Amino acid sequence: MVIIMETRMERTKRRKKEKRKKFFRRFIVYASIALLFLGLIATEKAIKDLSRENTGKMFFIDLGNGEFNIQLFGKNYNLNYFKEVLNKIYKKVLK
Repeated sequence: MVIIMETRMERTKRRKKEKRKKFFRRFIVYASIALLFLGLIATEKAIKDLSRENTGKMFFIDLGNGEFNIQLFGKNYNLNYFKEVLNKIYKKVLK
């Protein structure tokens, strides 16, 4: 078993670098999710403008009661299973 000895300054630099990496990973994940939702909202608006339909929302997220429901084009999807998968991915990617 080999123990790597490092000075206090090296350890501090390494920890700062790890923090920076973790921050940028989180930023990329959150930015991509935000862009996804903004894209869906813009698409909804464009479809409504082109089809001149006012039948309600085509895209809607409901986070009430601890459930993750998405309504796309009139169909409701319950994503509790995907929520667990996303949490596992989140924990693995953003250690």
